[in-house]
Amino acid sequence: AILLPTTPEPAFKLGEKIEVNLNIENNAEKNLDFDIEAHLYDISDEDSVKKIKESVKVSKEKDKDISLELEIPYNIDMDNEYGVFVKVSGKNENEYCNQQYVGINLERESHKVVIKKMILNPSSVSPGDYSDVILELENIGEEDEDVYVIIENAELGINQKSNIMNINSENSRSLTIPLTMPLSAQEKD
Repeated sequence: AILLPTTPEPAFKLGEKIEVNLNIENNAEKNLDFDIEAHLYDISDEDSVKKIKESVKVSKEKDKDISLELEIPYNIDMDNEYGVFVKVSGKNENEYCNQQYVGINLERESHKVVIKKMILNPSSVSPGDYSDVILELENIGEEDEDVYVIIENAELGINQKSNIMNINSENSRSLTIPLTMPLSAQEKD
């Protein structure tokens, strides 16, 4: 049995994890290995956006519970339709197969900005040296946002705040914050 969310068209937010619970029954007279595939499927583009594969061994006439998580990416086309598709099949045994599909709704939060990428350049510095923290911020929310970033490290005594910047909904912006390593900094791995 494949147990997907049962409410009609369940709703999930970007970045959220969809829990897919499976109960795999082996009614055969022999032990079987099963391949499991779970997909976040873009119905509009007919493409798997996110895919998880797993294998499990189930003894003859027994069952096993499996739980998988599909994380919804932030960079998804909100104009498209989506669903969760799950397929379980016995390895090299086409006669043992089950699949299920459930349509889902995706929702964008009103206010949500995420850090897509962070680079320290140069990545290795000595006490008194300068380094830039380069960030790529993405507004995945529905509203335009005024944001700032704080770089903190209590051990080094760093507390650096960026200027406020505006990021329009569904857009990205880069930000560079210059840092000076304190003269009292100790070398670490």
